[in-house]
Amino acid sequence: MLQDPEEACNFLVEISRSLTSELNDQQVAETLLKIFNKILSLKKAALFLLNEEKARFDFFLGQQMSESDFKDIKLGTRAPFPEGLRNLQQIVFKNDMKDLAEVKTPHFFHESDLHCCIPFLTGGRLTGFAFFGLDKNVTNFSPAEKQFLLLMGEQSAIAIENNRLAQALKKSKVLVRRTDRLKSLETIAGGMAHEIRNPLTSIKTFVELAGERRNDPDFFNTFSIVAREDVGRIERIIREVLDYSRYMEPVFTEEDINEVIQTTLPFMVVEANRKGAKFLTDYQKDISRVIVDRQQIKQVLLNLFINAIDALPTSNGMIKVQTSQFQKKETFWVRLQIEDNGTGISRENLENIFDPFFTTKHESKEREGTGLGLAIVHQIVQEHRGEVEVKSTPKVGTVFTVNLPSNPMLYERRKGRLNSALS
Repeated sequence: MLQDPEEACNFLVEISRSLTSELNDQQVAETLLKIFNKILSLKKAALFLLNEEKARFDFFLGQQMSESDFKDIKLGTRAPFPEGLRNLQQIVFKNDMKDLAEVKTPHFFHESDLHCCIPFLTGGRLTGFAFFGLDKNVTNFSPAEKQFLLLMGEQSAIAIENNRLAQALKKSKVLVRRTDRLKSLETIAGGMAHEIRNPLTSIKTFVELAGERRNDPDFFNTFSIVAREDVGRIERIIREVLDYSRYMEPVFTEEDINEVIQTTLPFMVVEANRKGAKFLTDYQKDISRVIVDRQQIKQVLLNLFINAIDALPTSNGMIKVQTSQFQKKETFWVRLQIEDNGTGISRENLENIFDPFFTTKHESKEREGTGLGLAIVHQIVQEHRGEVEVKSTPKVGTVFTVNLPSNPMLYERRKGRLNSALS
């Protein structure tokens, strides 16, 4: 089998590393069989993993074997064969079958030309096992080889347990995010009712007076404009609430953040020009490409650009867009800064600007805000495992900083490993 202790150690490390990524049980079985094939001259193999929900061991993968080959062996968690593996806590060979309390198993081993069964044990817990049929030249294992294979089984068990815990944690995080979103929707529901009440009041007034003022053209001209604007405002509120509440998994693609910004700017330059303002750009050349949802990041940019334009003075307005990159937790990040020389945000309002329906634009004559733009920005950046920060000085201007890891999933895994090491 293995002659070099260093090679044996490398195989143990390979199991650990191979199964630290997010794999389902089928992929775990495929990885384990691949590694065992490197070590042993396998003619046949079958891998079973624990199904806790159904209290049994399920067939996941076979080599020259199928699930039907095992129909005569009971594989419930309390069945004699799994219980025997758990109690013996060692590799079971064909000649050892008398130690297991199941009559059919010895016959099965001989008829199927199997040599041994390696349990996946950790802390007395059986998470799976593998049946192996070996090359005829392999007749037995030395004590050291038996100990190594048992250690391989233990390492496999640890890897399986860790992988399942990671999957469970991932599901828990999704549930927590959904719960947080539901809590936000409670706030949104109240805010939406408040925001829609005012435009509905003006529309209702217009409808109630329309009959008795039907011969008054000035009334109709004035109120028809107001009603049209209020209907548009209601439509915008509903659209933005749907954008905020709809849970959509990001569709990640590799992008050049400079190019994403450049394709977003033309829409905003026209809007800025109307206020006599201009955009300045300072892009870092050869910036690392990032894995993002392109459309969601464009939505972040549009919301931040619109906020900046609304805050600009009536003349000499300026919005500066910068990109750069830095390293954090062994991962490259990109930094996007949007700076304006507008009215700024007061200190008491800064801590609330990412709350749904919080807005300082109610007095704006050009565009009355819904207070959802920055809430959407915050949500999207969080989904990308990023950070968004704001610094502002009243009557001087505001700087929004968005930091995004170049690979959100890789960063999440590295952060998890680092937190585990620190704990």
